[in-house]
Amino acid sequence: MTHSRGEPKLSGFRIPRDVWIRAVAKLSEFMRGKKNYSRLTANGYLVIRMGNRWRILSKDNGNSWSIYTAERYSKEWKK
Repeated sequence: MTHSRGEPKLSGFRIPRDVWIRAVAKLSEFMRGKKNYSRLTANGYLVIRMGNRWRILSKDNGNSWSIYTAERYSKEWKK
């Protein structure tokens, strides 16, 4: 999957700087066409997993992304 509408938007609240930097790197890989994401079958959302604690979630097919802790992500993807 490649992204063709420019840079995706990334948002998050109170995210540590090192996590933010890793998230930007993961999104750069996504933009270059690397399949580093999973598509959730229940709702079609995209998720990039960043270890045990952090997730990046897109509800609009990769145009905008939000960073969540794994705990918050577990609640958010069900919405």
